[in-house]
Amino acid sequence: MWPFKKHEEIDLKGQEVAWVDDNIFRNLDFPKFNPDSLIGRKGHGIYRRMMMDEQVKAVVKFRRDAITSRDWFFEIKGDRISDNEKETRINLANAIV
Repeated sequence: MWPFKKHEEIDLKGQEVAWVDDNIFRNLDFPKFNPDSLIGRKGHGIYRRMMMDEQVKAVVKFRRDAITSRDWFFEIKGDRISDNEKETRINLANAIV
Protein backbone atom coordinates (compact mmCIF):
# COMPACT_ATOMS: atom_id res chain seq x y z
CA MET A 1 0.00 0.00 0.00
CA TRP A 2 0.93 3.63 -0.23
CA PRO A 3 2.61 5.28 2.67
CA PHE A 4 0.50 8.09 4.09
CA LYS A 5 1.96 11.05 5.91
CA LYS A 6 0.60 11.67 9.32
CA HIS A 7 -1.19 15.02 9.38
CA GLU A 8 -0.39 17.49 12.09
CA GLU A 9 -3.28 19.05 13.96
CA ILE A 10 -3.73 22.71 13.04
CA ASP A 11 -5.40 25.14 15.41
CA LEU A 12 -7.88 27.16 13.32
CA LYS A 13 -9.46 29.18 16.11
CA GLY A 14 -9.75 32.82 15.11
CA GLN A 15 -8.50 32.21 11.58
CA GLU A 16 -10.31 32.54 8.29
CA VAL A 17 -11.14 29.12 6.92
CA ALA A 18 -13.59 29.95 4.10
CA TRP A 19 -14.74 32.76 1.86
CA VAL A 20 -17.35 33.50 -0.77
CA ASP A 21 -16.68 35.20 -4.06
CA ASP A 22 -18.77 35.48 -7.19
CA ASN A 23 -15.95 36.15 -9.66
CA ILE A 24 -17.22 33.33 -11.85
CA PHE A 25 -20.28 35.40 -12.80
CA ARG A 26 -18.66 38.85 -12.84
CA ASN A 27 -18.19 39.08 -16.64
CA LEU A 28 -21.65 37.75 -17.46
CA ASP A 29 -24.67 39.99 -17.71
CA PHE A 30 -27.04 38.31 -15.26
CA PRO A 31 -29.79 40.51 -13.85
CA LYS A 32 -30.04 40.53 -10.08
CA PHE A 33 -33.04 38.64 -8.74
CA ASN A 34 -35.94 40.89 -7.86
CA PRO A 35 -39.09 39.30 -6.41
CA ASP A 36 -41.25 42.20 -7.62
CA SER A 37 -43.69 40.72 -10.15
CA LEU A 38 -44.49 44.13 -11.67
CA ILE A 39 -40.87 44.64 -12.69
CA GLY A 40 -40.81 41.09 -13.99
CA ARG A 41 -43.76 41.77 -16.29
CA LYS A 42 -43.28 45.43 -17.24
CA GLY A 43 -39.60 46.23 -16.57
CA HIS A 44 -37.95 48.92 -14.44
CA GLY A 45 -39.36 51.80 -16.48
CA ILE A 46 -42.86 51.18 -15.16
CA TYR A 47 -42.02 52.87 -11.85
CA ARG A 48 -40.65 55.96 -13.62
CA ARG A 49 -43.81 56.18 -15.71
CA MET A 50 -46.00 55.64 -12.63
CA MET A 51 -44.27 58.47 -10.76
CA MET A 52 -45.29 60.86 -13.55
CA ASP A 53 -48.92 60.29 -12.62
CA GLU A 54 -50.06 62.89 -10.08
CA GLN A 55 -52.28 60.51 -8.08
CA VAL A 56 -49.54 57.90 -7.73
CA LYS A 57 -47.03 60.57 -6.79
CA ALA A 58 -49.38 61.96 -4.13
CA VAL A 59 -49.99 58.52 -2.60
CA VAL A 60 -46.28 57.65 -2.54
CA LYS A 61 -45.41 60.96 -0.87
CA PHE A 62 -48.30 60.59 1.59
CA ARG A 63 -47.16 57.10 2.62
CA ARG A 64 -43.54 58.22 2.92
CA ASP A 65 -44.47 61.23 5.03
CA ALA A 66 -46.84 59.17 7.21
CA ILE A 67 -44.02 56.80 8.07
CA THR A 68 -41.23 59.34 8.56
CA SER A 69 -43.22 61.96 10.49
CA ARG A 70 -44.50 59.75 13.29
CA ASP A 71 -44.23 61.13 16.78
CA TRP A 72 -41.78 59.49 19.09
CA PHE A 73 -40.85 59.95 22.70
CA PHE A 74 -38.62 58.51 25.38
CA GLU A 75 -40.05 56.68 28.33
CA ILE A 76 -37.32 56.05 30.86
CA LYS A 77 -38.26 53.50 33.47
CA GLY A 78 -36.57 53.04 36.78
CA ASP A 79 -34.58 55.29 39.07
CA ARG A 80 -31.12 54.19 38.04
CA ILE A 81 -30.21 57.63 36.71
CA SER A 82 -30.97 61.07 38.05
CA ASP A 83 -33.60 63.41 36.63
CA ASN A 84 -30.85 65.73 35.41
CA GLU A 85 -29.19 62.87 33.50
CA LYS A 86 -32.55 61.85 31.98
CA GLU A 87 -33.15 65.39 30.78
CA THR A 88 -29.63 65.63 29.35
CA ARG A 89 -30.02 62.39 27.39
CA ILE A 90 -33.42 63.38 26.01
CA ASN A 91 -32.14 66.81 24.95
CA LEU A 92 -29.13 65.19 23.26
CA ALA A 93 -31.34 62.76 21.33
CA ASN A 94 -33.65 65.59 20.24
CA ALA A 95 -30.65 67.64 19.08
CA ILE A 96 -29.37 64.71 17.01
CA VAL A 97 -32.72 64.11 15.34
